[in-house]
Amino acid sequence: VSVGSDPRRDYQTLLAAVGDLPLHIVTTMALPLDGRANVTVTTTHPSTELRDIYSGSRFLVIPLHDRSQPSGQSTALQAMACGAAAVLTRTRGWWGETHLRDGENCVLVPPGRVDALRDAIRGLWDDPRRCAAIGARARQTVVEHFGERRMAGVLDGMVAGHL
Repeated sequence: VSVGSDPRRDYQTLLAAVGDLPLHIVTTMALPLDGRANVTVTTTHPSTELRDIYSGSRFLVIPLHDRSQPSGQSTALQAMACGAAAVLTRTRGWWGETHLRDGENCVLVPPGRVDALRDAIRGLWDDPRRCAAIGARARQTVVEHFGERRMAGVLDGMVAGHL
């Protein structure tokens, strides 16, 4: 699955990389599908449906153009909280420096590289155990470092430091 409608998404690279594997893209962007029966596109879902989409997918792919602004954080963390492994583009605006580790709790690929994205997708598709293990560690990372209580504590500390 791939989710997102911001202009930083690089769905052309994803479509070139996915080959004939099944792909569900949730976006409002117009995509050049050229009659590809393996690709399903939907536009909007309530949060409970999106949670079910993440939970029912093998993994999430967030293909991005290389920009200095971060992108894809919410989508990645939502899917990872559902235990989905995530293939993430490591752009100049990379936001996961402190907690996300390639091959441990996510798979990182360089921007615009169809071959690298294809290898990452195939690697998770062909090795369900590795995919599940990365997804389990992804969930653990979100709970430990991005959970509601943890983020509220960080915010409280930031506010207290400025008073």
